[in-house]
Amino acid sequence: MAKSLQSGEHSRFSDLLDEPVDHLLLPIKGYQDKPLVPLIEAVQPVSQFFNEIEDNVFVALHNCQNPDDKLTRDESASIHLYTMHFDDGPSLYLLLNRSLRGENREALKPWFSFFKLFMTALYKLPSQSVIVWRGVRDIDLSSKYKTGTKFAWWGVISCTTNMEVLESDQILGKHGQRTLFSIECINGKSVASHSYFKNAEKEIILMPGSYFEVTGQVNPAPELHIIHLKEITPPITLIKPPFSKSINISSPSIPHKPSTVAQSVSKMSTQNSAADVFSVEISSKSSTSVQSTSGGVTLSANSNTIAKEISPKLNAVAQPISSTTIQNTTSKSSSKSIPPKLKTKWRQDGINISDGYCYDGEEDGLSGPCGLCVDDDQRVYIADSGNHRIVALNQDSACFELIAGGNGEGYGNNQLNFPVDVIIDKENDCFIVSDYNNKRVMRWYRGKNRNGQTLISDIGCWGLAMDKDGNIYVSDFDEHLVRRWRIGDDYGTIVAGGNEQGDSFNQLNCPTYIFVDEDYSLYVSDSANHRVMKWIPHATEGIVVAGGNDEGSNLTQLSDPQGVSVNHLGEIYVADLYNHRVMLWYEGTTQGIVVGGYGAGDEPEQLHNPQDLAFDGQGNLYVVDHGNGRIQKFEMGNGVKLVL
Repeated sequence: MAKSLQSGEHSRFSDLLDEPVDHLLLPIKGYQDKPLVPLIEAVQPVSQFFNEIEDNVFVALHNCQNPDDKLTRDESASIHLYTMHFDDGPSLYLLLNRSLRGENREALKPWFSFFKLFMTALYKLPSQSVIVWRGVRDIDLSSKYKTGTKFAWWGVISCTTNMEVLESDQILGKHGQRTLFSIECINGKSVASHSYFKNAEKEIILMPGSYFEVTGQVNPAPELHIIHLKEITPPITLIKPPFSKSINISSPSIPHKPSTVAQSVSKMSTQNSAADVFSVEISSKSSTSVQSTSGGVTLSANSNTIAKEISPKLNAVAQPISSTTIQNTTSKSSSKSIPPKLKTKWRQDGINISDGYCYDGEEDGLSGPCGLCVDDDQRVYIADSGNHRIVALNQDSACFELIAGGNGEGYGNNQLNFPVDVIIDKENDCFIVSDYNNKRVMRWYRGKNRNGQTLISDIGCWGLAMDKDGNIYVSDFDEHLVRRWRIGDDYGTIVAGGNEQGDSFNQLNCPTYIFVDEDYSLYVSDSANHRVMKWIPHATEGIVVAGGNDEGSNLTQLSDPQGVSVNHLGEIYVADLYNHRVMLWYEGTTQGIVVGGYGAGDEPEQLHNPQDLAFDGQGNLYVVDHGNGRIQKFEMGNGVKLVL
């Protein structure tokens, strides 16, 4: 049966000493192909490791008869079982994590059935971007986690938002040698309502195989070592999602895009402050700040603020395409519909037009959608990134139509690997897709076959656009520039950036989505510089037309801007990712207007990490609500006033 934690057994919040951070293990594969079975059946292959685990399973199922978050009883009970401390032997979380960290992946196979059920439950939970904490006592891990180190934690990562949990003598206590991890996560899963301990521990789980970078260290007291981590996108897929075909996932996470010039400030509440928890030791030092300039981290015991600098990641170099690759196109439309040319009002409550859809006769859902575009018939085309496919959403139908990919993650001509944008080539009746993880731009013809054609290779492609002459523009996220491919070009021409990574007017820093207007002016969401830049033809420098006043939430600021669309009046619409809103900027003004998104959340009037936006011919606004895994439609009407 379950019990309180006993001496000698690591808590879930401190079970990290065996993590092999000095080298990367092989990815975990195969478990996702196991059938989803009830909990009592899922634990049978590992029951030999425990004394009467069936009793604990009974308790878990009994306590999870009406679970929250639309989980099934067995899914909720798998989390419940994970949080228990067992009598007469090691707890399940200890042995599970030991197997996940093992170099012999064959030894993990007995866990596959339980792991499938457990991971399915976690994937269904909403994702949270929060500061969380975990730690270990009686050891200083500073030398193991040096600033700049990138690593994976393979075990289930139990954290808390409540520092009082770690203050317990069973975990860190208030005295002696301790290492505390402050983690800025982008994919945290709150399991408080499914835990054996309910809301007492305020537990947030980070997914097994999460990837981190050490952004700094501080030593505010002689025996207290604080290591700051930031969750980032792994270089490869370390653990496959728990489904061979997609399931309805409520909020997958956005891949993190690092920055060298962006300074992200995380303000801790009094409850969450490390300085408050360890006030006995820090009080004598509280009049001065403790700094670690080499790590880019500053901790002040008075302000409870940690500021951190994020290191960049550079990858592929763009290469030219042959003159035979791009056919002559005469599309007169930018592939993203142009927003209305008047001061418009949208209804405050958005409509989730992607809810309740099916594919191939089965219930289906989006997984981490990124880009979208809308055609003249109000069909919405979505880069369903986590499901590695492009789908069409007909608002008069109840099913998705597969446009590209959908054959699992891969590099084949019929596969995609995390596509992030899609545009329509009307003249050639095809779609252009930014296949980011495969570092290629592909063309997929409508309805002809399930194989795509590679147009551009070896490029960190993110945003796509097409001008009225059919020329293709691609933002290179990794090389910090935008190229244009004219009809018949052997090599793409740099039309924005290309002067290394930076924040000068002739530079870009992680450009994402782009837009080309009727005058061939290029608008670039310069995400890590928190601004939108306008580059007119033949210009050697860009003009800041939105943001550019450091990262922040004021009306003069943006936080990692993404999707951008511009109309003939020079009205610039921006998906303001980490401010969870859509902004309207008039060219030449110094501040914007909020036109969508009123606080982070999943209510009809809210957004969570909006990733892209588009308009239909009637002026309705469509937003990729990435963090909620949905497409929100804001219809024109008189139901909302612009927020000034």
